[in-house]
Amino acid sequence: TRLSFFSNIFYIIICIILCGVILNFIDKKYSVIAYLDRPSANFIEENYKIPTINFNKKKNLVLIFLESIEKGYADSSVFDGNLIPELERLAQNNISFAGCEQTYASGWTQSAHINMLLGIPLLYIIGNEELVQNSFFKNAYSITDELKKQGYSICSMFGASGKFADMKKIFSSHGVSDVREKDYYDNIITDPKDFYGTGWGYKDSFIYEKMYEEYVRLRKQKNPFCLIMRTVDTHFPDGYVDRYYKKYGDMRDSVIMASKMCSEFVDKIQYFDDDTAIIIIGDHLWMDPPSEVFTKFTKKLHRREIYNVFINTVFSSNEIKTLRKFAPFDMAPTILESIGAKLEGSRFGLGTSLFSKEKTLIEKYGINHINNEFKKEQRFYFSFL
Repeated sequence: TRLSFFSNIFYIIICIILCGVILNFIDKKYSVIAYLDRPSANFIEENYKIPTINFNKKKNLVLIFLESIEKGYADSSVFDGNLIPELERLAQNNISFAGCEQTYASGWTQSAHINMLLGIPLLYIIGNEELVQNSFFKNAYSITDELKKQGYSICSMFGASGKFADMKKIFSSHGVSDVREKDYYDNIITDPKDFYGTGWGYKDSFIYEKMYEEYVRLRKQKNPFCLIMRTVDTHFPDGYVDRYYKKYGDMRDSVIMASKMCSEFVDKIQYFDDDTAIIIIGDHLWMDPPSEVFTKFTKKLHRREIYNVFINTVFSSNEIKTLRKFAPFDMAPTILESIGAKLEGSRFGLGTSLFSKEKTLIEKYGINHINNEFKKEQRFYFSFL
């Protein structure tokens, strides 16, 4: 009938409008059109470097990635108290670099690990996600690939599922066969839920305990070792803190406990071990979800940069310039050189070791130039897949 014909036309028009609104929202949020229509560039190809690597010494490595931990959490005027006094003490008494800029494609968990372990940004290949279904950037070299080559025993531990941010796939694709995560512990712990924290999985205190047990075991062997841990108690929205500790009733409590637990773990190792370097890095800045209470504090910070400290490295703090301009991908060569590696040109991936006097890419080109280049089509990037 004529009425049904016009009704159908009306519904079609409504559907077209809704599709337009949805597509417009997606484009504004993820810049899809700009991504697909972006110009090509060779910046990554021209600056990517996997150098000749030699080790003068092979220190053991304990590498801890702290979820969303920033230096600014020590600002009492913003947070109504210093949230990380223990971490601040570690930074003051050891080597801590200032001047980090969170570059494009480094601001979430998965991208942070790719930057810091492989020395490259995590540029999404829209429409080609299947290329990383079975492995993650298998043709890009990671610092863990090099440590395996050098005879290190490597173990990675975290409380969330290995599917979270593809963590298990990232590590197993790059020389780490011993990955212990939620599924691993669920199979060996009698009552696993007794040790759960946030909805992500096991609480950090449990993983620290297991990490220390593995550290004690590994330090008895002759081969050098690398232990990698990432925390999750300070993940948004509300983090996790045991019931017995509640000062603020929000994410600040989780940050306070994260600082205490990490410092206590470091103190236990430092008490009797001079052969292990300990590196602690905030994986990325707090992601500022507008609905979260903690965001109203972070938005007041004058300066935002991830926390980092290098403890018991092969370098003396007196000989290092700690005020630099650097990116997350500069952590890759910096980690390697901290434990005794000698890198040709002090380069690895796109990174430059902060222990060297060589200029980082940000010091050479500025962060705006680098971010603009990363947003362009980098065809060389496909070779990493």
